[in-house]
Amino acid sequence: MTPNVSIALGLGLLLFPLWLLRGRNSRLVGFEQRTWPSGVRNVALTIADVLRAAVGAGLLIRHLPDLQRIEWLAHWQNASMLALAVLAGLVVQVLSWRDDDFALAPVFYGLGIAAVVAHPIVLAISLPLALGGALALRAWAGGFLAAGGGLAAVGLAVEQQDWRQSLLVGIALCSPVLVSVLAGRHLGSMKK
Repeated sequence: MTPNVSIALGLGLLLFPLWLLRGRNSRLVGFEQRTWPSGVRNVALTIADVLRAAVGAGLLIRHLPDLQRIEWLAHWQNASMLALAVLAGLVVQVLSWRDDDFALAPVFYGLGIAAVVAHPIVLAISLPLALGGALALRAWAGGFLAAGGGLAAVGLAVEQQDWRQSLLVGIALCSPVLVSVLAGRHLGSMKK
Protein backbone atom coordinates (compact mmCIF):
# COMPACT_ATOMS: atom_id res chain seq x y z
CA MET A 1 0.00 0.00 0.00
CA THR A 2 1.42 3.41 -0.93
CA PRO A 3 1.93 6.06 1.77
CA ASN A 4 -0.81 8.27 0.32
CA VAL A 5 -3.35 5.43 0.44
CA SER A 6 -2.29 4.58 4.01
CA ILE A 7 -2.64 8.20 5.08
CA ALA A 8 -6.07 8.44 3.43
CA LEU A 9 -7.13 5.22 5.17
CA GLY A 10 -5.84 6.53 8.51
CA LEU A 11 -7.72 9.80 8.07
CA GLY A 12 -10.84 7.91 7.07
CA LEU A 13 -10.64 5.78 10.21
CA LEU A 14 -10.09 8.83 12.41
CA LEU A 15 -12.85 10.95 10.86
CA PHE A 16 -15.60 8.35 10.35
CA PRO A 17 -18.54 9.04 12.72
CA LEU A 18 -18.80 5.46 13.98
CA TRP A 19 -21.45 6.26 16.58
CA LEU A 20 -24.01 6.95 13.86
CA LEU A 21 -24.27 3.14 13.62
CA ARG A 22 -25.54 2.82 17.21
CA GLY A 23 -28.65 0.91 18.17
CA ARG A 24 -31.93 2.67 17.53
CA ASN A 25 -33.28 4.76 20.43
CA SER A 26 -30.21 4.00 22.52
CA ARG A 27 -28.60 6.59 24.73
CA LEU A 28 -25.07 7.03 25.92
CA VAL A 29 -24.82 6.74 29.67
CA GLY A 30 -23.91 9.67 31.88
CA PHE A 31 -20.81 9.85 34.04
CA GLU A 32 -22.86 9.50 37.22
CA GLN A 33 -24.50 6.22 36.17
CA ARG A 34 -21.11 4.47 36.23
CA THR A 35 -22.17 2.01 33.56
CA TRP A 36 -21.03 1.12 30.06
CA PRO A 37 -23.15 1.81 27.01
CA SER A 38 -25.84 -0.84 26.95
CA GLY A 39 -26.79 -3.16 24.11
CA VAL A 40 -24.56 -5.52 22.16
CA ARG A 41 -24.23 -3.14 19.24
CA ASN A 42 -23.17 -0.21 21.43
CA VAL A 43 -20.62 -2.29 23.35
CA ALA A 44 -19.20 -3.53 20.04
CA LEU A 45 -19.04 0.07 18.79
CA THR A 46 -17.18 1.08 21.96
CA ILE A 47 -14.53 -1.58 21.41
CA ALA A 48 -14.36 -0.83 17.68
CA ASP A 49 -13.96 2.87 18.46
CA VAL A 50 -10.81 2.26 20.51
CA LEU A 51 -9.36 -0.04 17.86
CA ARG A 52 -10.12 2.15 14.86
CA ALA A 53 -8.66 5.25 16.57
CA ALA A 54 -5.50 3.32 17.41
CA VAL A 55 -5.14 1.91 13.88
CA GLY A 56 -5.87 5.28 12.24
CA ALA A 57 -3.34 7.12 14.41
CA GLY A 58 -0.81 4.34 13.87
CA LEU A 59 -1.13 4.60 10.10
CA LEU A 60 -0.60 8.35 10.23
CA ILE A 61 2.40 8.10 12.54
CA ARG A 62 4.00 5.54 10.27
CA HIS A 63 3.35 7.20 6.91
CA LEU A 64 3.30 10.98 7.55
CA PRO A 65 7.13 11.15 7.35
CA ASP A 66 6.84 9.91 3.73
CA LEU A 67 4.97 13.04 2.63
CA GLN A 68 6.74 15.85 0.83
CA ARG A 69 8.23 18.30 3.33
CA ILE A 70 6.68 21.74 3.73
CA GLU A 71 9.63 24.03 4.31
CA TRP A 72 8.07 26.46 6.81
CA LEU A 73 6.78 23.62 9.03
CA ALA A 74 10.21 21.94 9.19
CA HIS A 75 10.36 19.52 12.12
CA TRP A 76 6.79 20.28 13.19
CA GLN A 77 5.12 18.91 10.03
CA ASN A 78 4.39 15.33 11.15
CA ALA A 79 3.32 16.33 14.66
CA SER A 80 1.07 19.16 13.49
CA MET A 81 -0.61 17.05 10.80
CA LEU A 82 -1.25 14.24 13.29
CA ALA A 83 -2.60 16.70 15.87
CA LEU A 84 -4.92 18.29 13.30
CA ALA A 85 -6.25 14.86 12.31
CA VAL A 86 -6.81 13.96 15.98
CA LEU A 87 -8.50 17.32 16.62
CA ALA A 88 -10.82 16.88 13.63
CA GLY A 89 -11.61 13.32 14.72
CA LEU A 90 -12.45 14.45 18.26
CA VAL A 91 -14.77 17.15 16.92
CA VAL A 92 -16.54 14.53 14.77
CA GLN A 93 -16.87 12.26 17.81
CA VAL A 94 -18.40 14.98 19.97
CA LEU A 95 -20.90 15.93 17.26
CA SER A 96 -21.79 12.41 16.07
CA TRP A 97 -24.20 11.59 18.88
CA ARG A 98 -27.20 13.69 17.92
CA ASP A 99 -30.14 12.66 20.11
CA ASP A 100 -28.55 12.98 23.53
CA ASP A 101 -26.97 15.94 25.25
CA PHE A 102 -24.23 13.85 26.81
CA ALA A 103 -20.99 13.34 24.88
CA LEU A 104 -19.23 10.07 25.79
CA ALA A 105 -18.12 9.07 22.28
CA PRO A 106 -14.75 10.91 22.44
CA VAL A 107 -13.72 9.10 25.65
CA PHE A 108 -12.99 5.75 24.02
CA TYR A 109 -11.71 7.41 20.87
CA GLY A 110 -9.20 9.40 22.93
CA LEU A 111 -8.11 6.24 24.72
CA GLY A 112 -7.28 4.61 21.38
CA ILE A 113 -5.35 7.69 20.25
CA ALA A 114 -3.35 7.90 23.48
CA ALA A 115 -2.49 4.20 23.37
CA VAL A 116 -0.67 4.68 20.06
CA VAL A 117 0.68 8.22 20.35
CA ALA A 118 2.07 8.04 23.89
CA HIS A 119 5.17 6.14 24.90
CA PRO A 120 4.33 3.52 27.58
CA ILE A 121 6.06 5.62 30.27
CA VAL A 122 4.02 8.68 29.29
CA LEU A 123 0.86 6.58 29.19
CA ALA A 124 1.59 5.10 32.63
CA ILE A 125 1.78 8.60 34.11
CA SER A 126 -0.98 10.28 32.08
CA LEU A 127 -3.66 7.60 32.42
CA PRO A 128 -3.89 7.82 36.24
CA LEU A 129 -3.99 11.62 35.90
CA ALA A 130 -6.89 11.33 33.46
CA LEU A 131 -8.82 8.88 35.63
CA GLY A 132 -8.15 10.93 38.76
CA GLY A 133 -9.23 14.15 37.06
CA ALA A 134 -12.43 12.56 35.81
CA LEU A 135 -13.28 11.06 39.20
CA ALA A 136 -12.37 14.21 41.13
CA LEU A 137 -14.68 16.40 39.06
CA ARG A 138 -17.20 13.65 38.27
CA ALA A 139 -16.93 14.68 34.66
CA TRP A 140 -15.05 13.45 31.61
CA ALA A 141 -13.94 17.05 31.05
CA GLY A 142 -11.44 16.72 33.90
CA GLY A 143 -10.20 13.48 32.38
CA PHE A 144 -9.63 15.07 28.97
CA LEU A 145 -7.83 18.07 30.45
CA ALA A 146 -5.64 15.88 32.67
CA ALA A 147 -4.88 13.42 29.85
CA GLY A 148 -4.04 16.20 27.41
CA GLY A 149 -1.97 18.10 29.95
CA GLY A 150 -0.22 14.93 31.10
CA LEU A 151 0.57 13.85 27.55
CA ALA A 152 1.89 17.32 26.70
CA ALA A 153 3.92 17.83 29.89
CA VAL A 154 5.24 14.33 30.52
CA GLY A 155 6.02 13.83 26.84
CA LEU A 156 8.47 16.72 27.07
CA ALA A 157 10.53 14.83 29.66
CA VAL A 158 10.64 11.39 28.02
CA GLU A 159 13.44 11.14 25.47
CA GLN A 160 11.97 8.07 23.73
CA GLN A 161 8.91 10.13 22.77
CA ASP A 162 8.78 12.78 20.04
CA TRP A 163 8.06 15.81 22.23
CA ARG A 164 6.45 17.79 19.40
CA GLN A 165 3.95 15.01 18.72
CA SER A 166 3.24 14.58 22.42
CA LEU A 167 2.77 18.32 22.96
CA LEU A 168 0.45 18.94 20.00
CA VAL A 169 -1.64 15.78 20.41
CA GLY A 170 -1.92 16.55 24.13
CA ILE A 171 -3.33 19.96 23.29
CA ALA A 172 -5.72 18.38 20.77
CA LEU A 173 -6.95 15.92 23.44
CA CYS A 174 -8.23 18.90 25.46
CA SER A 175 -10.52 20.03 22.62
CA PRO A 176 -13.62 17.93 23.46
CA VAL A 177 -14.15 20.07 26.56
CA LEU A 178 -14.55 23.26 24.51
CA VAL A 179 -16.29 21.63 21.54
CA SER A 180 -18.90 19.91 23.74
CA VAL A 181 -19.78 23.21 25.42
CA LEU A 182 -20.01 25.02 22.08
CA ALA A 183 -22.24 22.22 20.74
CA GLY A 184 -24.57 22.43 23.75
CA ARG A 185 -23.51 19.09 25.21
CA HIS A 186 -21.66 18.18 28.36
CA LEU A 187 -19.04 15.71 29.53
CA GLY A 188 -20.61 15.12 32.94
CA SER A 189 -21.78 17.40 35.72
CA MET A 190 -19.38 19.06 38.14
CA LYS A 191 -19.06 17.76 41.71
CA LYS A 192 -21.45 19.54 44.05
